Amino acid sequence: MQARTLATAFAVLTGMGFAATAQAGSPPVNWPGVTPCNGTLQACIDAVPNGSAINVVTDTPINESLNLYNRSLALGAGPGFHPSLTPANWIVVSSSAIAGDLTVSLSGLTLTDGYVYVAYGGTGTARYDVRRMTVTQTTAGAPSYIRVAASGGTVEATVYDNRVTGQPLTLNNGLVEFAAVAGATLNASALYNRVTNTSPIAIPGAGIFLDATGNASGTFKAHANDVRGGFFRGGIYVSEGLFSSTPSNYAARLYNNVLVCAPDGGTGIGFVVNNGTLSAQAVNNTISRCNYGILASQWSGGTSASAAVEGIVKNNLVVANTTLSFNAALTPGLANDYNLLNGATTVTTGVHTISAAAQLVSDTAPRLAATSPAINAADTATL
Repeated sequence: MQARTLATAFAVLTGMGFAATAQAGSPPVNWPGVTPCNGTLQACIDAVPNGSAINVVTDTPINESLNLYNRSLALGAGPGFHPSLTPANWIVVSSSAIAGDLTVSLSGLTLTDGYVYVAYGGTGTARYDVRRMTVTQTTAGAPSYIRVAASGGTVEATVYDNRVTGQPLTLNNGLVEFAAVAGATLNASALYNRVTNTSPIAIPGAGIFLDATGNASGTFKAHANDVRGGFFRGGIYVSEGLFSSTPSNYAARLYNNVLVCAPDGGTGIGFVVNNGTLSAQAVNNTISRCNYGILASQWSGGTSASAAVEGIVKNNLVVANTTLSFNAALTPGLANDYNLLNGATTVTTGVHTISAAAQLVSDTAPRLAATSPAINAADTATL
């Protein structure tokens, strides 16, 4: 139903370099370079004016962890360079509680057994851009992830074309994570990322995890991500109210993603609420090899009669033991139609649903074979 658009979407995934661009229009500075960037990279970060761009122009591994506190900077690989941190080093972007507007971009760096943690708890608006980063876990249990968190003000975040490989730390972690708490607003986009679980079997946690708690708000957009491996939470998992009884109202837009589970299962897409609401759209996604395809459920202990997952589930191709599984009490406003479902379902499906073999090239290369009934069967108005 959707493979033709996916083929176009993933054609843009290339290995192009990305040079940091000065936010105020001034020329970027090089590290290593001249004063104040002739010492450590951290000293350069601390010394350049806000609004600066730092191009890392070395391929020698950098034996530093990096901290950008209350800074507005662009930090990235210089043209033609592929900089990396030595194993177990990390990058943290953070703010004070009284911080105003901040703008930070990170690009083109490689971390091994380390993480990228980008957080804002100020009173203004933070604009964060994390792209073309490579984060690889080689040691079991090493914290290897990209995480964006909002605990104050507003965060506008883009996580674009990154490669994250490893295993989530716990059941409630992801390899790419977004968290909005304590009344903060998080508008986050996860675009064109490749997220890979290295376990040969399904394990706890998620590939891409959005967690909204404590009266948080905003919109999460996940588009054209490729998530591989079995995750019991989900390849993409959107949660409202984890460990919080204070309801949040959040929107999730999941379009054109590919999710390939482990041979023994896992879940493709999951929506879960506690006492709040999720406005959910799952459109044009391809899911294969999963135990569950698309779930909509409630956290144990949720008691609010107004808790709901509402929206649309359309134009998806789902190959799973159970393709759609929705908690009926939560989902009278969650419409589904124009999906190809290759497997059982526990919900009443729309009249344009196709229940048939998907006829994929393979379950790990889930492109449509020429005879697939999904071809040209989507709802074009929704597309």
